[in-house]
Amino acid sequence: MLFTSPVHAQAGLADWKDDDNTTRPHSAIGNLAPATYAILNASGMQREGGMSYLEAPCPVPLRHQAKPA
Repeated sequence: MLFTSPVHAQAGLADWKDDDNTTRPHSAIGNLAPATYAILNASGMQREGGMSYLEAPCPVPLRHQAKPA
């Protein structure tokens, strides 16, 4: 698709984003649309915490080291 202006590109990308998040199934989440998956799993993610729900380690904050003057 060719865009004729930045406004046309913005509208096309907004349509694509909406379609991708609300209609198109994603195989990584059981062939559900991301919006549907979020609705079905929202209570579990809030109760257990998002990172543990995704079975990912929690990020560790980096220590800030001041540079010598």
